[in-house]
Amino acid sequence: MLADRLIALLKKVETPDWIWLEEGLSYDNARLCEALILAGRATASRAYGVAGLRMLGWLMARQTSPSGQFRPVGSTGFSDIRLPPKPFDQQPVEAAATIAACLAARRMTAQPRWRDDASRAFARFSGSNDLGLPLVDPETGSCRDGLHPDRRNENRGGESVVSYLLSPADMRQFERVALVPDRSQPLHRGDIQSFPKPQFRGRLVASNIPEPAGTLPPS
Repeated sequence: MLADRLIALLKKVETPDWIWLEEGLSYDNARLCEALILAGRATASRAYGVAGLRMLGWLMARQTSPSGQFRPVGSTGFSDIRLPPKPFDQQPVEAAATIAACLAARRMTAQPRWRDDASRAFARFSGSNDLGLPLVDPETGSCRDGLHPDRRNENRGGESVVSYLLSPADMRQFERVALVPDRSQPLHRGDIQSFPKPQFRGRLVASNIPEPAGTLPPS
């Protein structure tokens, strides 16, 4: 199972001050945390869920600027080994991944801190970032590709637009879990809120369609 491979990597690489499964931070980091959290929720596995939560908490500490704003891992530091993240260049995909991972964490633990972390990541699109400049253009619906040290990246690619569009959709999901009681104690197997088991809804009609009798005649 892929989650087992992620756990094995974490055990191999992790140290007290480096709670991660690779020697460096790079692209779309929070998706790895989300994958383990979702695997833990789907299988009611404490090992998967707790590992994903620990990684996400550690990552969020490194994605927070001294002023308290969300600061994603900059692409200029993708080749660094066990070093603090570089602040630039920042990409919208990191914010979208972080929001999705925080939503998964909120659903698993019911702890409100994850909504706060997601809100800071989402605020980055509207200007709560190192340059104080919005990335989203409400007139066109486009999203700039990121932040350089001195300016916005004015390219507006599809990945950036999709990243922004996914983010408010995930933020709205937080309202659906807002009434779940806080669970601030360490997780046990019974604490993990699993996905509901799929229900059999009958055989699909298409499954009874016979195979073609042969090749079609030439036209």
